[in-house]
Amino acid sequence: FCSYNIGMWLGLPLHRSSEEFIAANQSKFKAIKCLIKVYTQEKKYPCPFYFTEELPYNIPVVLGQAGFFDHHRVCFDWKKKEIEVFKK
Repeated sequence: FCSYNIGMWLGLPLHRSSEEFIAANQSKFKAIKCLIKVYTQEKKYPCPFYFTEELPYNIPVVLGQAGFFDHHRVCFDWKKKEIEVFKK
């Protein structure tokens, strides 16, 4: 999920109809789906992103299982302040 403002800044067609989702805290929210190309390790992958005005301002992007984590293994190294992304 991604902030609606980021989608607007990218010039994406966000005039489409929205879908309803349920957050981890069981609250409902709406988001608009756009297919975006994500680039990792010099490769590009089509990834569905959902843009919403209902994400907290201080959390503008939330990566989900479908479209990213189902295609990649991600390793977070806190001490080195590195994130490694590997194709599954």
